[in-house]
Amino acid sequence: MNSNILSKHVGKHAVKFQFDIEVTNVTNLPNAAKVCMVVWQRGAKSVQTRTVKNENGVASFNETLQMVVTLYKSGANQFAEKDYKLSVVEASTGKEVGKVHIDLSTYTSPNNREARKLQLQTDLKIKPVLTISIATRFI
Repeated sequence: MNSNILSKHVGKHAVKFQFDIEVTNVTNLPNAAKVCMVVWQRGAKSVQTRTVKNENGVASFNETLQMVVTLYKSGANQFAEKDYKLSVVEASTGKEVGKVHIDLSTYTSPNNREARKLQLQTDLKIKPVLTISIATRFI
């Protein structure tokens, strides 16, 4: 294993979680985003929704994405930040419509589901909004 990775987590306790992100919809989509999908990723690890048609600026998914994530807890009983990217991609072109970064270490309450409306980072004048809920459980 890479020694940089090992030294980064010395003195920290590894805890595995299963994160379920229910992707409800994306609103305020531009007309150019005809068929979309939502991609959740960190590095080479990624999962994505099925592709959905943009109907009047709304793509409705009602689909759950799932990942097992290892978070590291310090002696101060806090988890180290773990940043993941959620992006909306126009499926036929592969072009990113917008993205948002979330820190999964802030969603560690077990057996809890948190609903979120996340405004996507993009150059568009009207910003798309991704509606999700995040559920967490210890593994």
